[in-house]
Amino acid sequence: MLRAMRQGQRWLLWLVIIGVGGVFAFTFGVGGSFSPQAGATDAVFVAGRSFKVNDFDRLRQNQLRAYREQYGAAVEQFVDSGRFEQMAADGLVRMGVLASEAERLGITVSDAEVRDYLRNALGGGQALDRDAVTQFAQREYGSLRRLQEQLRDELLTMKLSRLLRQSVAVSDAEVRNALRYAEQEISIAWIGFDQSKPPEGQEISEEELSAFIEKNATRIKESYEARIDSFDLPERVRASHILLTAPSGEDERAAVRERIEAVRARIVGGEDFADVARELSEDPGSKERGGDLGEFRRGTMVPAFDEVAFSIEPGVLSEPVESDFGFHLIRVDEKLPAKLVPLEEAREGIGRDLASFEHARELAESKTAELLEDVRGGKSLTDATRERGYTLERPGPIKRNGYIDGLGAAVELVETLFQHGETGSVERVFDVASRKVLVEILDRRIPADAELAASIEATRTQMLEDRRNAFEVAWIDRRRQELADVGQLYVNPEILEP
Repeated sequence: MLRAMRQGQRWLLWLVIIGVGGVFAFTFGVGGSFSPQAGATDAVFVAGRSFKVNDFDRLRQNQLRAYREQYGAAVEQFVDSGRFEQMAADGLVRMGVLASEAERLGITVSDAEVRDYLRNALGGGQALDRDAVTQFAQREYGSLRRLQEQLRDELLTMKLSRLLRQSVAVSDAEVRNALRYAEQEISIAWIGFDQSKPPEGQEISEEELSAFIEKNATRIKESYEARIDSFDLPERVRASHILLTAPSGEDERAAVRERIEAVRARIVGGEDFADVARELSEDPGSKERGGDLGEFRRGTMVPAFDEVAFSIEPGVLSEPVESDFGFHLIRVDEKLPAKLVPLEEAREGIGRDLASFEHARELAESKTAELLEDVRGGKSLTDATRERGYTLERPGPIKRNGYIDGLGAAVELVETLFQHGETGSVERVFDVASRKVLVEILDRRIPADAELAASIEATRTQMLEDRRNAFEVAWIDRRRQELADVGQLYVNPEILEP
């Protein structure tokens, strides 16, 4: 709960936005060689086809509208990123390339097809009111003729895209091989030594710390100067809170408000804040600490909480504060003014960090070197760790997704294990996050055809879609580059500015 209260959890939507239109997101040089056939008002020009700024704006707005419908107001923070402009330009380039190539290959679209397409798009298959269509065309496209041209290009694009994609196939053998590759499993045992901090009981002593600080004065000063921003501390508070979570319903929230008022009355009546927090708070991150949130700076917590925490005096119990999490009672324990921590005050902490890190690294390197020597001498990693009093970790079977229980993401390690080809200890030390890691392969399992049967069709569908997408993108991108090289593709750089 405490972590969730911290702001800035927006990375996931950004990943979605930057990946949008992933199948048909091309990379093309802005501008390129400007063809005399391209008009000064063109947004995109492809092989004689001119897309004006209003075509670009319409596509951008349609794409943006679709994302707003799917992701809501959170999309707004990315509107000015330039990504939606790039998406719209990509879309027009794709249409221009495919439509022009379709015509060059002799593909045609009849007037009847355009009428049917328009009837299905605007009228749900029913007859259309000609005046209404004309008004729509003039409003959205500038003229009925321009609407018809756009619809014809869309149909040409669809026809050639269908031909390109239908030329791609996936064999039964490829599907089975892909499944075996993806579903193969390895059972392992591993041991890792953390290089970022020493093991419990092997921390650096005070005598060793003092000696390190005395010997490394220059290094500590350089570290202080390199990290000076972390010592330039803004205004902070040390505070505690009691949280009662509340649902979204109005009546339910009113009931929780009454409960928090009763909790406040108990504290005002003399009960200890920390004891009440341990009894009633619904924030698992601070409950057992008596509601203690530690020290935090302005802007760290959600706005309603932040405003109160920095406005009340130390020792004062706040009125109930409502946030998206529920209702809080806040007590500020200390106000800490902004300050620049001087080197003398920071010296011991920096020295301890540097010395501990160096000590941990030396320990990790020493221990892995000893085990690696044992393994190269013919012992299994299991025997070597047992003899030295260490404990091996035995996670569940791993696949090729690059993840190992207890280690997390370990792409290089997993790839090496699957390429190793044998069971037994791997005579290599791996760096995974902050650990030095040694691994023993205990078993390999390749699934039989019968085990793959249930996944065959879904895998075939996904493989075929992925291969078709990749083929179409490569085909379009190759033709796009050819057009750009002869001055037949132009993207106005001004449209890509958010």
